[in-house]
Amino acid sequence: MASGQYLDKPKTAGSRRFSTYLLMPPAAFLSARAMMDVAQRLEEDGHTNILPLLTTTELIQAVHHRANRGVDSGNSIQTTTQDAARELLLEADSLQSSDIHIETRGDVAVVQFRVHGRRQRRADISRVTAEAIAHLLFNFESADGARKGSWNPKEVKDTSFDVWEDPAERTKRLMRVRFHSTPIHPEGNFQIVMRLLRPAARTGGARPLAQIGYTQDQLAQIEEMLVGGSGLVLMVGPTNSGKSSSLHSFVEHLFQTRGRHIKVTTIENPVENELLGACQISASKDNFQAYLEASLRQDPDIVMVGEIREKLAALTVKDLVLAGHKIPATLHAYSATAAFSRLMQLGVEKDLLTMPGFISGVVYQRLIPTVCPHCGHDFKSAHQNGLVSKSLFDRLTSVCDLQEHHVRFVNSEGCVECGHSGIVDRTPAAEVLIPDSTFLNHIKNDDLGAARDHWLRILGKPAGYGLGATALAHAILKMRQGQVDPRDVETELGVLRDESTR
Repeated sequence: MASGQYLDKPKTAGSRRFSTYLLMPPAAFLSARAMMDVAQRLEEDGHTNILPLLTTTELIQAVHHRANRGVDSGNSIQTTTQDAARELLLEADSLQSSDIHIETRGDVAVVQFRVHGRRQRRADISRVTAEAIAHLLFNFESADGARKGSWNPKEVKDTSFDVWEDPAERTKRLMRVRFHSTPIHPEGNFQIVMRLLRPAARTGGARPLAQIGYTQDQLAQIEEMLVGGSGLVLMVGPTNSGKSSSLHSFVEHLFQTRGRHIKVTTIENPVENELLGACQISASKDNFQAYLEASLRQDPDIVMVGEIREKLAALTVKDLVLAGHKIPATLHAYSATAAFSRLMQLGVEKDLLTMPGFISGVVYQRLIPTVCPHCGHDFKSAHQNGLVSKSLFDRLTSVCDLQEHHVRFVNSEGCVECGHSGIVDRTPAAEVLIPDSTFLNHIKNDDLGAARDHWLRILGKPAGYGLGATALAHAILKMRQGQVDPRDVETELGVLRDESTR
């Protein structure tokens, strides 16, 4: 905790000198690194004459509590910044939010929670309160040793911190929060995004494969690609498509089938979910490659790579596979077949990429909101409420029999059961690829079209009767069953169309 006081009485208005008293508990006072870290941040903020003072944690909390007391211009009830921040975090947690978004618009800050993939607007707060919360969480709650400087709304800032059931005693961690902020237009405004990461003790750990939402054929293919001591297993898709969660389920399946004696190392940026029994390494952009290379010397059976993003990482993953390890990893790609061209872009040689067994399999997926079963509209109700345009009706009837299939639409008003959101979860629309020699030969010959056609006609398992093997086909199956809204399917995967003959 730092506070500024006059060092001596000024003789003139221009001769004022401030001293910054750095209040530190015994543990931090005895740590030269801790003192230097805080002093450096204060100097970056323009503080001089920094004087460390030994004190108690209780006194620091009391001073900080008093310093941050204020009144929100939009609320007549006086509250502390700590209380406001904690209330915001716990409210988001109670709604099972994945993220908190705070965006300033002049003197007002708009607060939204992302629940089941959709942002829901909450009560606005003042800009002053938003700034106070950011200062508190970044400057004082941060548990990130790599954090640089103090929070500044004009700069890109990243850190992480923990939320505890008992903040004073720091017992029972409720969640870890990843904090990110950037300036936004018009000048002077800023946004804050906080990702809420809950421990396995609260979430129950990785979801079993059978409960994720894959078809039986897809499950069989995924289990097949996880067999064997080596090979690259790729989970691909865009941001926020459930790649990391599904990858953790893959590793948990390996624990279940092979036994807890296997050595599993993970390199993630950062660790988002606990994986019981694994040696999880939370890496940054600066040291990700070093940790990945070090895993070669750790005698692993399985190395899970959070994301193959850089060329060096792709080449190290190649070495891990060639050394005889099973490597589950995520990759940004727009389809299962596109994963091959993406790896070539990252420098993996075509001869290795098309070597039988190098890639055990690829899963591509996107997440689609699940319609609340209590308040969702059936087709007749949706049509009466103006939710079905003529063009959507034409596309819908090209892939559905509205007399036979149970198509449902999200009710935007929702109900008590879904928290008035109209949705209750998200479910994957996936496609699975296990390459054979013919597919690999097409890739080697740079004929990606022929490779995809071979997968669609021969290798891919149809999602259902009259459907193809693509993620869109899987989404249409769930749409026919009333699980997902046709509009959400098109938002995630493009216009509804019959792919069974493609």
